[in-house]
Amino acid sequence: MYNTLMDNSYYINSSDTTTTINDPALAAGLALSIFLFALVLFVVLYVFSAICLGRIFKKAGKEFWPAWVPFYNSWVLFEIGDQKGAYILFQFVPFVGQIIFMVFQFIAMYNVGLKLGKSGAFVLWGIFLAPVWYVWLAFDKSRWNNSAIPAKPATSTAPTNTDQQ
Repeated sequence: MYNTLMDNSYYINSSDTTTTINDPALAAGLALSIFLFALVLFVVLYVFSAICLGRIFKKAGKEFWPAWVPFYNSWVLFEIGDQKGAYILFQFVPFVGQIIFMVFQFIAMYNVGLKLGKSGAFVLWGIFLAPVWYVWLAFDKSRWNNSAIPAKPATSTAPTNTDQQ
């Protein structure tokens, strides 16, 4: 059954509750509302993440302002996480490059967590819930320890054939 308004601007099919908007002004207003909501949400999240990242940079002895600069903030995060900053360029390579970028980002996050006194498993917050990782590291009382680096594989001390002769 169709319920039609006098000006035929929309109809509702009561059997499957389908709604169609035929008024261009209403559709444009709806699209603009969605766009503005998304824009405000993006700005709020960007400001919040920049504040958190800036606080992490300050703990690492870096300046606060790079946290506000797109791409450069990732560069600095990579560097304080003992990765080459140039690895951020992988994110511009479709598919495989983005995966490579994420791997290096997770390694950098792992190293940053270790330097702030967190366990290795703490990087899981960064992988699955990055906002929690940022907030936790930015606002907890941890201090930066540059000597806290992942353990390197032990070298073998077994005698060689030349040592036995």
